[in-house]
Amino acid sequence: MKEGLRRFFIDKQAYYCPRSLEQCDVQGVEAVLKYQYGLSLHTTALERTAAKVSLLISLTNVKIELLNKLTAGQVQRLLSMIVWAKEAKITEKKPFHGFDFKGIRYILPAEYLSDTSAIELAMCTIHQLAFGREMNPNLKSIFTIIATICRPVRADLDTFRKSKDWSGDEREEYNSRIAEERAVLFEGLPYGVCKAIFDYWTCMTSAFWKRYENLLDETEEEPMYLNGEGQITMLMDIAEMSVFGNFETVCKQNVHTIYIFLKDKKLKAERMERQLLKNTEDE
Repeated sequence: MKEGLRRFFIDKQAYYCPRSLEQCDVQGVEAVLKYQYGLSLHTTALERTAAKVSLLISLTNVKIELLNKLTAGQVQRLLSMIVWAKEAKITEKKPFHGFDFKGIRYILPAEYLSDTSAIELAMCTIHQLAFGREMNPNLKSIFTIIATICRPVRADLDTFRKSKDWSGDEREEYNSRIAEERAVLFEGLPYGVCKAIFDYWTCMTSAFWKRYENLLDETEEEPMYLNGEGQITMLMDIAEMSVFGNFETVCKQNVHTIYIFLKDKKLKAERMERQLLKNTEDE
């Protein structure tokens, strides 16, 4: 029996149904999110039932011909196994490892941004702001975000794993030009795949910014850069310190490494400021 899945029988044939979104493969996640999207569009009980049946078929691979042999009560009992799908949500937990599109396997970033580079976060922040702005939002930015963070396995993975530069990231290195080209290609991705990846990324980055919220600008002045370019200039500033190396090297650093460095500098500066203030008061 497939671990954790609910098992049922039709004509002595065993079928398996996930108990949650976490147990779904990429096709299952896509089907659930597509089903949720359609909830507001279905106006009749017949349409809603048809949508549930379609989802059941997607999640279990049971044939419609077999369902047609069952009584209404039996079908309802099967549908009761997927009631969780209505409220299921993408979280910081990776919804699936990767997805196949036009013959290529694309890998999602690891949970908690543990293999995300500083430049990936910077570029995605710019694209997220463009996607979410009130005036003239760039809805196609979602495809650029996906192309930025979802990349094929690098060709030299075996060698890279054995090198001193191994970072745990199995994806090929980020390249902005390639990401822009793939973004156009990804406009053909299914809705459910796009939403799963975008929601996953949003959950992770929300948790990330909350963790480092003490580094965010607390002044009431208007930001120098309204579209997120400050993320790039910040990396330029760090490169000028020569702590990690040149700009290219800084961009490749893990986001947590960069922000822990910034947090450390801010805490030390605040401690020094308090000490100077204390010394001044003592005088």
